[in-house]
Amino acid sequence: VRTAKLPLVMQLQDWWPICPRTNLLERERRLCAGPTAARCSRCLPLTRIRPVAFWNRVLHTYRRRFLRRLLVHPDVFVTGSQFLLDSYVALGQVAERERFRVLPYGVDLPAGVARGERLAGQPLRFGVIGTLMPHKGIHVALAAFEEVDPARATLTVWGSGEACPEYL
Repeated sequence: VRTAKLPLVMQLQDWWPICPRTNLLERERRLCAGPTAARCSRCLPLTRIRPVAFWNRVLHTYRRRFLRRLLVHPDVFVTGSQFLLDSYVALGQVAERERFRVLPYGVDLPAGVARGERLAGQPLRFGVIGTLMPHKGIHVALAAFEEVDPARATLTVWGSGEACPEYL
């Protein structure tokens, strides 16, 4: 990228560069006060090599330093929400707001563009796409559909449960 003199753009979709769980939530789903080697190693151990606490702090320290060095390279960051940008700033991960562009999620359809219409008598279809993890709220969507007549509306979930098998 540098040799070709192209700008480097990085999308920040979540907190993965600063939180190994990606969501700044502790195992118990409480909001994390902010990543530190000790806090991260208790929340998400990376090894069982003894002494466990020591090696987990070492690995989280290395991960943090490595990813922090990577965050200095992009010329511009793109994120889907102001909240995500503000949280990176509040956690001291970003100093230069001018390197960020907030491009809100969603697609605005131009006036006059026809939207897909539901066939008469067919149920309204809903879908969830994403990794099956607690912070994605799949359990909320499933609970919302418990009382819904499938003739009126359906819910389809697409995603992998490999990252968090205890959630399934």
